[in-house]
Amino acid sequence: AYIMNVTQGKMSGIQASSVFNVVGDHMRGIQGSGVFNIVSGNVTGIQGAGIFNINAGAVEGLQGSGIFNINAGQLIGIQGAGIFNVNNGDLKGVQGAGIFNINNGYLEGMELAGIFNIQSGYMEGMQLAGIFNHSGNGKSSSGAQVAGIYNMVTGSLDGGQVAGIFNHVSSELAGIQIAGIHNYATKSQGVQIATINISGESTGAQIGVLNISAGNTKGLQLGVINIADEQQGVPIGLINYSNNGSIDLQVWRTNMVPVNAGIRFRSNYVYTLVSIGGLEWEKINSTNDVSNIKKGDLMARGFHVGAHIPIYRFYISGDVGYVEMDRKKYFNYEIEPDEENTEDEHHLQVRAILGVELPARFSLFAGVGANWEKAFMNSHPENNYSLFYMGGVSFKVFGK
Repeated sequence: AYIMNVTQGKMSGIQASSVFNVVGDHMRGIQGSGVFNIVSGNVTGIQGAGIFNINAGAVEGLQGSGIFNINAGQLIGIQGAGIFNVNNGDLKGVQGAGIFNINNGYLEGMELAGIFNIQSGYMEGMQLAGIFNHSGNGKSSSGAQVAGIYNMVTGSLDGGQVAGIFNHVSSELAGIQIAGIHNYATKSQGVQIATINISGESTGAQIGVLNISAGNTKGLQLGVINIADEQQGVPIGLINYSNNGSIDLQVWRTNMVPVNAGIRFRSNYVYTLVSIGGLEWEKINSTNDVSNIKKGDLMARGFHVGAHIPIYRFYISGDVGYVEMDRKKYFNYEIEPDEENTEDEHHLQVRAILGVELPARFSLFAGVGANWEKAFMNSHPENNYSLFYMGGVSFKVFGK
């Protein structure tokens, strides 16, 4: 028909109209219209319209329109629209739209949209959107979400999330989250990779700049700053802290650098130490003219990673680290060409330390170490190996 086709009962075959088609009950076959199609029963086959398709029953086949598709029952097949798709029943297949897809039942398949996808039931499949994906409504999801801005699962997720800004799982994560800025999971048994990662109890891995676990952590934290409520795993970072750790101020002396000060960040058995040290020495020129004394400065900057084992009031620590010694004149002093030891030196160290706890949060420690030195310039091309000793005092600022 040029204008419309109307069928109040069962139809098996083809309806084609420039304006619209209407079937009142069951349809099996093809509906094609330049404007829209309406079926109040089931569709097994194809609905194709230039504007929109509406079906009040189930669809087993294809709904395709230039603007939108609406299906009130189960969809097994494909919904494809230039603007949006809405399915109020279960979906086993694919929803693809230029703007958004909404499915209010179970999803077993894929949703693809230029802007967003919303899945209110259980998902087993994939959501791909230019802006965001939402799934769960308190139910679990299994599969993957990929979005330009963010992904959200309001239940648990067994799968993966990849987003340009952030990912959110309101229950348990068993899989992976990758985001440019932020990942969140109430409980994580997977991997979080982002600038900032936050979870409750974590038995997986957090990799980022700032990692926070608000519960018991039994996995890996790899970042610049790692924070955990109770650390039972492995934190690797510049600053590590947990409620079963401490932050300590330390001052010590070695036969290599007389004055050293540092901050030790301990998270359970693992710690990092950031330090600075130095001295001033007097150098008399070859004429032994006391009036021509020159002063030079040594600045030592170090970073160590190690393990701390408490034994009653004593503790044993061992670490490895890197120390840069900057031997040059500062302020108004200039380096003379014939002066030695004016270049940077790079030292790799291994240290063994024994300490004893004192009252008022103080402790004393002493130890020995092995040092491997390599000069930055060519005046000392050989590698130097040496042993050194150390001793100092520590004050516990925070922690146990």
